[in-house]
Amino acid sequence: MKTKTLIKSLALALGVETMSGPTGIAAEPHTKPVLLYSRHYNAEGENRYLPDGTYKQVMQRLREDFEVRMHNKPLTRETLADVKLLFIVNPSDKAVGNNPAPPHVTAADIKVLTEFVRNGGGLIVSGNQENHNLEIADVNRLLAQFGIQATNLYTDAKKLVLPRETPMIGGLRWAYYTGNLLLLDSSHPAKPRALVMNDLNQMPEKARHRGTRQGTSHRRHGLRLARRLGVRRGRHRRRRHQGPGQPGDLWSPDTLGRASA
Repeated sequence: MKTKTLIKSLALALGVETMSGPTGIAAEPHTKPVLLYSRHYNAEGENRYLPDGTYKQVMQRLREDFEVRMHNKPLTRETLADVKLLFIVNPSDKAVGNNPAPPHVTAADIKVLTEFVRNGGGLIVSGNQENHNLEIADVNRLLAQFGIQATNLYTDAKKLVLPRETPMIGGLRWAYYTGNLLLLDSSHPAKPRALVMNDLNQMPEKARHRGTRQGTSHRRHGLRLARRLGVRRGRHRRRRHQGPGQPGDLWSPDTLGRASA
């Protein structure tokens, strides 16, 4: 994936002008929008998404267009006062090793973050799949404010080629391994929508080869979803999402989901 292109797309979606090129919306000269990189919900001892580790290159790219701030404290109105984009990284469910348990999203957090988004702030929540200590229950209480829910179902597509007309990320090659699915409620006032979806006919490797009830459940559920979305068994045909889906449709979070405030 071309990180720089994605970052510029994020800047465009947020309506900001970056140092390396305007988006058409005026900003103060030589001023970068503030991006807050929050690891508050990331378990101590968790080595994924470290800003000086696996995310080092991403941080370098982000700093070209944003003033990046690292943060691992609770998120408050004061902390977010001048922030344009909040990036919540890898909310963890349980403690890692002998370290203390990570904080989960609270009712107070939800109130602050919902207000932040409704006042024009951007919010990105990034995490692992459920078998890598992903916290879903409390994060879903936050996502519910925008008509989005994460599920414990996931797919195993290796690569998607995104149509160039796809908003924000068109033309990028989006490669990934596994990821949880998102449930978008198009009847929600926030009007969440998926920019692109993957092929639900591609089942996870373990589910394809094991004869357990869980594997069977994954296969049957995937086939039901595939039929609903027009994906025929045996043919890896992908459909592009043309508009808000029907309530209850499942989309992939590995592709980007978007909700208006």
